[in-house]
Amino acid sequence: MKLLIKNVIQKINEYFLPYVSLRHFHLFNFGLRTISLPNFESLNSNARIWGGVDKRSTAESKMYRLLKNESVRNIFIKILKGLNLLTPKSFVNIDFSTFTLGWKHPRVSHFKQ
Repeated sequence: MKLLIKNVIQKINEYFLPYVSLRHFHLFNFGLRTISLPNFESLNSNARIWGGVDKRSTAESKMYRLLKNESVRNIFIKILKGLNLLTPKSFVNIDFSTFTLGWKHPRVSHFKQ
């Protein structure tokens, strides 16, 4: 298991971090630790368990800053483009149904839930 985790971290450092500015490094890293790599329970729970945050209010504010930051969201688009993971015929589906408490992606907020 340690070898698998070491290899995942190595690939992230090699392929993802060149797209992350120093200004957004800690927030991006927090997102990887709390949303991308572990099992998803809830935003608040993952922030406390995997992000090393003790207080509920701190967990909420860190997640809010992560999810509202357009520059951090754009990093993932740059990674997908830079690694040639998408083609013009690719279809990307993002399921926000697990995000509770009314959180919606700003570009799809006009759709009813």
